[in-house]
Amino acid sequence: MRIKQLKLIVHFLKQLENEIKHQNKQELHSFFTGFFTKEELIEILECSFFDQDLIEHEVETLSEEQLLELIGDDVFIVMFLIQKLESEITASPELKEKEVTEFFREKSLELHYLFSKPVLQWDKYDVANYHSLLARHGKSTCVFAIFTSDVTDEQKYLVTTPPTCFFDTKEEAQAELDRIAQKRNIPKTEFVIHPLWRVTKN
Repeated sequence: MRIKQLKLIVHFLKQLENEIKHQNKQELHSFFTGFFTKEELIEILECSFFDQDLIEHEVETLSEEQLLELIGDDVFIVMFLIQKLESEITASPELKEKEVTEFFREKSLELHYLFSKPVLQWDKYDVANYHSLLARHGKSTCVFAIFTSDVTDEQKYLVTTPPTCFFDTKEEAQAELDRIAQKRNIPKTEFVIHPLWRVTKN
């Protein structure tokens, strides 16, 4: 799904979240009974509750029925969906040994030279080849993001504060950059647009 579509879904989910909170019914619809796995229910709780609360309730020991009762409100389901979609919008491939190995094995690419080369030894050409493989197998797609002008192309994956918004096209990113510059009354040269690889969910 394209980023623009995901942003629209998130927008309306946030409206729904506010509407549910305003109603203040604190009810969980029966539709969700048997809908989520136990692991997903725990993930929903982790999205909305403090770690200490989860420890006190010993959620790992609870049944699915008890977990649903603990969730107790449709709004927590909506908040969970928003968080998942926002993460999906900005998800970039991670160069971690485990993920890389799983990809090559899943696609039966064990004979590729990168499979036997430790990730820590990869140079920029190896990284580019890996991203190309991901895109070729439908695991990632090229998108665009806005950075401050001091971020170079080599640094775009290394910044401590990654961009929070990706765009399907450079034109969309440029339009947003123009809007930000005008709103903040600062030169457009304070920003730069870089292409990024984004994880494509199956």
